[in-house]
Amino acid sequence: MEMLKLEVLRKENQDAYKGVMWLKNNRAIFNKPVYDPIMLAIDLKHTDFAKYVESHIGKMDLEGFICEDANDVNKLASELRENQNLRRINVFHSAPDPPESFRHPMSRSELERFDFLEYLSDMYDAPDAVHAYLCRQKNLHHVPVFKEENTNSGQLKQKFNNYNIGSQKFNVRKSKYSGELSTGTDDIGGRQVRRLLGAVDREEMGRVRDELETKTKMREQQRRRVETMQTTCNNV
Repeated sequence: MEMLKLEVLRKENQDAYKGVMWLKNNRAIFNKPVYDPIMLAIDLKHTDFAKYVESHIGKMDLEGFICEDANDVNKLASELRENQNLRRINVFHSAPDPPESFRHPMSRSELERFDFLEYLSDMYDAPDAVHAYLCRQKNLHHVPVFKEENTNSGQLKQKFNNYNIGSQKFNVRKSKYSGELSTGTDDIGGRQVRRLLGAVDREEMGRVRDELETKTKMREQQRRRVETMQTTCNNV
């Protein structure tokens, strides 16, 4: 899967890909951990989550490196841009605050009546620094996803600035003058997943592993069968 992720990055941003290759042999020069671009650093928990996470984060951030030390940001950016002549490079600073420090505004039990699926921040696994960056900059821990619209869905705009229902992405704004709420929508159902195509690890790896195990057993059974038939032929 790691090779698939890298291949996706190479197609989408060759400069960032070359940066990853350089970083692989030079991590020791930095003060604290430096992470590969976010699209490589996160592992989605389910295939269907990719469209929600990718559409909310955006390509610039997904292709960005994360440094735990602020000084390492300048060091990495300078090295890749000036010495390696790579232009499409984004580097961000993020302290590795633990996931529990980013609390959800409403609990799962409170959201059940809206046909709740998951918060964006719970749709993947990632190093603490990467997760913290996404929560601080993109508020993923405040963006819920609901399976489908129901009779309670109209209340959601009073509770969240951003949320998803099915393939519809909602953005709520409050007028400075009247105080009224307006809701914008974007259909992401047909949007192609590009940068997180290779980040769907857990479910797919489990399925492939099970399939490989089954086929390996079948191949062994067939091998034994052929050996038995060969022995029988020789005896005849």
